[in-house]
Amino acid sequence: MKKHFHKVIAIACFSLVFACANDKKEDKTQKSDEKTVTKETPVNKRNTYKFPAYGIDISKYQGDEADVLNMKKEALQFIICKATEGITYTDPNFSQNWNTIKEKGFIRGAYHFYISSDSPKDQAEHFLNTLKGLEPTDIPPIIDIEQSGIDKSYAVEDVQESILSLLQEIDKTINTTPIIYSNTSFANKYLNNEMFANYPLWIADYDAKANPDIPSAWKTKGFTFWQKTDNYDLDGFQDDADVFNGDTEQLKAFIKKSYR
Repeated sequence: MKKHFHKVIAIACFSLVFACANDKKEDKTQKSDEKTVTKETPVNKRNTYKFPAYGIDISKYQGDEADVLNMKKEALQFIICKATEGITYTDPNFSQNWNTIKEKGFIRGAYHFYISSDSPKDQAEHFLNTLKGLEPTDIPPIIDIEQSGIDKSYAVEDVQESILSLLQEIDKTINTTPIIYSNTSFANKYLNNEMFANYPLWIADYDAKANPDIPSAWKTKGFTFWQKTDNYDLDGFQDDADVFNGDTEQLKAFIKKSYR
């Protein structure tokens, strides 16, 4: 859960997790390049919070973090990494991250950064061709949809049609319901069609509070993942930090149900 519209906690007790950051997550092309950094006190203690399944999302900007993380030490449940963006870009660390996350024993996931000016069918093909070795124990493919991936000359209705086409292409190709990543203000403009609520929501909302603000299309369904901050310090690495809306067993059940 990252900068060009292309984005926990370890040991004993989770005290105050994830402080404020901007309303907008780093775009995932650069999802850590152009992001505004806010100051936060690192908290690296075991999570006993309302959302007991938690993780991080990473891209090339975290370098070799996946290589040095230790599941027993860090106590993360999942790690999501950037795979692709548009129709040509592949995160240079994706292959290493994708394989290492599995080897280390974490639940893994991968995301694609949506570009409105690129063909949705070609974007789906690029993403899935890159996402080799997807398994039914992996978090379903994620589409990162943010303002910086949108050509402002495109009408909202045209963008919505393109996004739905991309989501449907992924679903049709691998019989798996993809996840939408976005923030509330953007989603209320571009993802306000009730059809988007058919896809699980990974919401970026960095205000320090008990629950995130939910976009209108998902008001009755709620969120699946919540990116709570883009400025979380984990053993010297700056990460986007996320929670799943449930415990680890519920996360595994959600994943299993997503694959048909």
